[in-house]
Amino acid sequence: QFGSMVSAEKRIPFSPSFGEEKIPIEKYNYCKKWLNEYPNLCIRENSGARIIKELTGKSAKVLIDPVLLLTVDEWKKIFAGNMKNSKPFVLTCFLGGSNKERGEKIQSLSQGLPIKAVGRYDDKDSWVGPDKFLSLIYNADIVFTDSYHCLAFSILFHKPFVVFNRLNTEMSQMTRLNNLMDLFHFSDRKITEVNIDNIRKISFEQTDIILKEERKKYYDYLNLWPGLVNKKI
Repeated sequence: QFGSMVSAEKRIPFSPSFGEEKIPIEKYNYCKKWLNEYPNLCIRENSGARIIKELTGKSAKVLIDPVLLLTVDEWKKIFAGNMKNSKPFVLTCFLGGSNKERGEKIQSLSQGLPIKAVGRYDDKDSWVGPDKFLSLIYNADIVFTDSYHCLAFSILFHKPFVVFNRLNTEMSQMTRLNNLMDLFHFSDRKITEVNIDNIRKISFEQTDIILKEERKKYYDYLNLWPGLVNKKI
Protein backbone atom coordinates (compact mmCIF):
# COMPACT_ATOMS: atom_id res chain seq x y z
CA GLN A 1 0.00 0.00 0.00
CA PHE A 2 2.83 2.43 0.79
CA GLY A 3 5.13 1.42 -2.08
CA SER A 4 7.61 -0.39 0.14
CA MET A 5 8.83 -2.42 -2.86
CA VAL A 6 10.80 0.59 -4.15
CA SER A 7 13.18 3.03 -2.50
CA ALA A 8 11.64 6.02 -0.73
CA GLU A 9 12.91 8.63 -3.21
CA LYS A 10 11.00 6.88 -6.03
CA ARG A 11 7.65 6.85 -4.22
CA ILE A 12 5.20 9.40 -5.59
CA PRO A 13 1.81 9.69 -3.88
CA PHE A 14 -0.83 10.23 -6.59
CA SER A 15 -3.78 11.85 -4.80
CA PRO A 16 -4.39 9.12 -2.20
CA SER A 17 -7.24 9.39 0.27
CA PHE A 18 -8.04 8.27 3.78
CA GLY A 19 -11.72 8.54 2.89
CA GLU A 20 -12.59 9.38 6.50
CA GLU A 21 -12.31 12.30 8.91
CA LYS A 22 -9.98 10.30 11.15
CA ILE A 23 -8.11 7.01 11.06
CA PRO A 24 -8.66 4.20 13.59
CA ILE A 25 -6.30 4.45 16.55
CA GLU A 26 -4.95 0.96 15.88
CA LYS A 27 -3.63 2.14 12.49
CA TYR A 28 -2.06 5.34 13.84
CA ASN A 29 1.53 4.14 14.29
CA TYR A 30 1.42 2.06 11.12
CA CYS A 31 0.43 5.03 8.97
CA LYS A 32 2.85 7.33 10.78
CA LYS A 33 5.79 5.01 10.07
CA TRP A 34 5.17 4.67 6.35
CA LEU A 35 4.09 8.24 5.67
CA ASN A 36 7.31 9.52 7.23
CA GLU A 37 9.30 7.68 4.58
CA TYR A 38 7.87 9.83 1.77
CA PRO A 39 9.93 12.91 0.83
CA ASN A 40 6.82 14.66 -0.54
CA LEU A 41 3.17 14.05 0.27
CA CYS A 42 -0.17 14.89 -1.29
CA ILE A 43 -3.73 13.93 -0.44
CA ARG A 44 -7.20 14.30 -1.93
CA GLU A 45 -9.02 16.09 0.86
CA ASN A 46 -8.39 18.76 3.50
CA SER A 47 -9.15 16.40 6.37
CA GLY A 48 -6.47 14.06 4.99
CA ALA A 49 -3.92 16.88 5.04
CA ARG A 50 -4.82 17.48 8.68
CA ILE A 51 -4.34 13.79 9.50
CA ILE A 52 -0.92 13.76 7.81
CA LYS A 53 0.10 16.88 9.73
CA GLU A 54 -0.91 15.25 13.00
CA LEU A 55 0.90 12.01 12.16
CA THR A 56 4.12 13.34 10.66
CA GLY A 57 4.32 17.09 11.16
CA LYS A 58 4.57 17.42 7.36
CA SER A 59 2.39 19.60 5.17
CA ALA A 60 0.71 17.61 2.39
CA LYS A 61 -0.55 19.29 -0.77
CA VAL A 62 -4.29 18.87 -1.36
CA LEU A 63 -4.72 17.90 -5.01
CA ILE A 64 -7.60 16.82 -7.21
CA ASP A 65 -8.32 13.23 -8.11
CA PRO A 66 -6.25 12.08 -11.13
CA VAL A 67 -9.41 11.41 -13.19
CA LEU A 68 -9.93 15.18 -13.32
CA LEU A 69 -6.56 15.74 -14.97
CA LEU A 70 -7.95 14.49 -18.28
CA THR A 71 -10.28 16.61 -20.40
CA VAL A 72 -13.75 15.55 -21.48
CA ASP A 73 -12.46 14.92 -25.01
CA GLU A 74 -9.73 12.66 -23.66
CA TRP A 75 -12.28 10.62 -21.68
CA LYS A 76 -14.57 10.44 -24.72
CA LYS A 77 -11.96 8.33 -26.48
CA ILE A 78 -12.70 5.60 -23.92
CA PHE A 79 -16.49 5.61 -24.15
CA ALA A 80 -17.10 6.86 -27.71
CA GLY A 81 -18.55 3.49 -28.73
CA ASN A 82 -21.18 3.66 -25.96
CA MET A 83 -22.47 7.19 -26.44
CA LYS A 84 -25.77 6.46 -28.16
CA ASN A 85 -28.81 6.85 -25.90
CA SER A 86 -31.91 7.88 -27.80
CA LYS A 87 -34.17 8.75 -24.87
CA PRO A 88 -33.56 10.86 -21.73
CA PHE A 89 -33.00 8.93 -18.50
CA VAL A 90 -32.01 9.39 -14.86
CA LEU A 91 -28.87 7.67 -13.54
CA THR A 92 -28.41 6.38 -9.99
CA CYS A 93 -25.18 5.04 -8.52
CA PHE A 94 -25.35 4.14 -4.82
CA LEU A 95 -22.36 2.16 -3.55
CA GLY A 96 -23.93 1.98 -0.10
CA GLY A 97 -27.21 0.64 -1.47
CA SER A 98 -30.62 2.22 -1.28
CA ASN A 99 -33.87 1.80 0.65
CA LYS A 100 -37.59 2.29 0.12
CA GLU A 101 -37.59 5.91 1.24
CA ARG A 102 -34.70 6.82 -1.07
CA GLY A 103 -36.24 4.94 -3.97
CA GLU A 104 -39.51 6.82 -3.58
CA LYS A 105 -37.64 10.13 -3.34
CA ILE A 106 -35.74 9.51 -6.56
CA GLN A 107 -38.89 8.35 -8.30
CA SER A 108 -40.56 11.65 -7.46
CA LEU A 109 -37.53 13.66 -8.62
CA SER A 110 -37.20 11.79 -11.91
CA GLN A 111 -40.25 13.50 -13.40
CA GLY A 112 -41.39 10.36 -15.20
CA LEU A 113 -38.07 9.60 -16.87
CA PRO A 114 -36.78 6.00 -16.82
CA ILE A 115 -34.18 5.27 -14.13
CA LYS A 116 -30.96 3.40 -14.91
CA ALA A 117 -29.12 2.04 -11.87
CA VAL A 118 -25.43 1.09 -11.76
CA GLY A 119 -23.14 -0.17 -9.02
CA ARG A 120 -25.63 -2.19 -6.96
CA TYR A 121 -23.67 -5.10 -5.48
CA ASP A 122 -26.73 -7.32 -5.19
CA ASP A 123 -27.85 -6.75 -8.79
CA LYS A 124 -25.54 -8.10 -11.49
CA ASP A 125 -27.62 -6.37 -14.18
CA SER A 126 -26.38 -3.05 -12.79
CA TRP A 127 -22.71 -3.98 -13.14
CA VAL A 128 -21.04 -2.11 -16.02
CA GLY A 129 -17.53 -1.58 -17.30
CA PRO A 130 -15.67 1.76 -17.27
CA ASP A 131 -16.70 2.72 -20.82
CA LYS A 132 -20.40 2.10 -20.17
CA PHE A 133 -20.22 3.79 -16.78
CA LEU A 134 -18.77 6.97 -18.29
CA SER A 135 -21.24 6.91 -21.17
CA LEU A 136 -24.20 6.70 -18.79
CA ILE A 137 -23.00 9.69 -16.77
CA TYR A 138 -22.32 11.69 -19.92
CA ASN A 139 -25.76 10.99 -21.38
CA ALA A 140 -27.88 11.16 -18.21
CA ASP A 141 -30.47 13.87 -17.70
CA ILE A 142 -29.48 14.04 -14.02
CA VAL A 143 -27.34 11.90 -11.69
CA PHE A 144 -28.20 10.78 -8.14
CA THR A 145 -25.24 9.26 -6.31
CA ASP A 146 -23.22 8.55 -3.16
CA SER A 147 -20.14 7.67 -5.25
CA TYR A 148 -17.08 9.91 -5.29
CA HIS A 149 -16.07 9.11 -8.85
CA CYS A 150 -19.61 9.33 -10.15
CA LEU A 151 -19.65 12.82 -8.63
CA ALA A 152 -16.25 13.69 -10.12
CA PHE A 153 -17.30 12.71 -13.63
CA SER A 154 -20.66 14.48 -13.26
CA ILE A 155 -18.77 17.70 -12.50
CA LEU A 156 -16.30 17.11 -15.34
CA PHE A 157 -19.12 16.42 -17.82
CA HIS A 158 -21.20 19.39 -16.57
CA LYS A 159 -24.04 17.07 -15.61
CA PRO A 160 -26.74 18.02 -13.05
CA PHE A 161 -26.30 15.86 -9.94
CA VAL A 162 -27.52 15.36 -6.40
CA VAL A 163 -25.40 13.72 -3.69
CA PHE A 164 -26.94 11.45 -1.05
CA ASN A 165 -25.32 10.21 2.16
CA ARG A 166 -23.97 6.68 1.86
CA LEU A 167 -26.01 4.02 3.63
CA ASN A 168 -24.94 0.77 5.29
CA THR A 169 -21.53 1.85 6.52
CA GLU A 170 -20.20 2.06 10.07
CA MET A 171 -18.08 5.15 9.38
CA SER A 172 -18.92 8.16 7.25
CA GLN A 173 -17.73 7.86 3.65
CA MET A 174 -18.66 11.42 2.74
CA THR A 175 -15.37 13.22 3.41
CA ARG A 176 -14.07 13.01 -0.15
CA LEU A 177 -17.42 13.93 -1.68
CA ASN A 178 -17.86 16.93 0.59
CA ASN A 179 -14.34 18.17 -0.17
CA LEU A 180 -14.95 17.88 -3.91
CA MET A 181 -18.28 19.69 -3.72
CA ASP A 182 -16.72 22.45 -1.61
CA LEU A 183 -13.85 22.87 -4.08
CA PHE A 184 -16.20 23.44 -7.00
CA HIS A 185 -18.77 25.43 -4.98
CA PHE A 186 -21.43 22.72 -5.17
CA SER A 187 -22.11 22.17 -1.46
CA ASP A 188 -25.75 23.02 -2.16
CA ARG A 189 -26.11 19.87 -4.29
CA LYS A 190 -26.54 17.61 -1.26
CA ILE A 191 -30.01 16.12 -1.07
CA THR A 192 -30.50 17.88 2.28
CA GLU A 193 -29.77 21.31 0.76
CA VAL A 194 -30.64 21.22 -2.94
CA ASN A 195 -33.57 23.24 -4.29
CA ILE A 196 -36.01 20.44 -5.08
CA ASP A 197 -38.25 22.73 -7.16
CA ASN A 198 -35.38 23.57 -9.52
CA ILE A 199 -33.22 20.50 -9.19
CA ARG A 200 -31.86 20.49 -12.74
CA LYS A 201 -30.72 24.11 -12.60
CA ILE A 202 -26.99 24.12 -11.89
CA SER A 203 -24.22 26.48 -13.02
CA PHE A 204 -20.89 25.11 -14.25
CA GLU A 205 -19.60 28.58 -15.13
CA GLN A 206 -16.64 28.35 -12.73
CA THR A 207 -15.93 24.63 -13.12
CA ASP A 208 -13.40 24.79 -15.95
CA ILE A 209 -11.66 27.80 -14.41
CA ILE A 210 -11.18 25.91 -11.15
CA LEU A 211 -10.11 22.79 -13.04
CA LYS A 212 -7.40 24.70 -14.88
CA GLU A 213 -6.04 26.06 -11.60
CA GLU A 214 -6.13 22.67 -9.90
CA ARG A 215 -4.47 20.90 -12.83
CA LYS A 216 -1.62 23.42 -12.70
CA LYS A 217 -1.17 22.68 -8.97
CA TYR A 218 -0.96 18.99 -9.81
CA TYR A 219 1.71 19.34 -12.45
CA ASP A 220 3.68 21.73 -10.24
CA TYR A 221 3.63 18.96 -7.63
CA LEU A 222 4.76 16.29 -10.11
CA ASN A 223 7.58 18.54 -11.23
CA LEU A 224 9.17 17.95 -7.83
CA TRP A 225 10.45 14.86 -9.66
CA PRO A 226 12.34 16.44 -12.64
CA GLY A 227 11.79 14.75 -15.98
CA LEU A 228 8.64 12.95 -14.90
CA VAL A 229 6.13 15.27 -16.58
CA ASN A 230 6.41 17.00 -19.94
CA LYS A 231 2.78 18.05 -20.33
CA LYS A 232 2.15 21.79 -20.27
CA ILE A 233 -1.00 23.44 -18.96
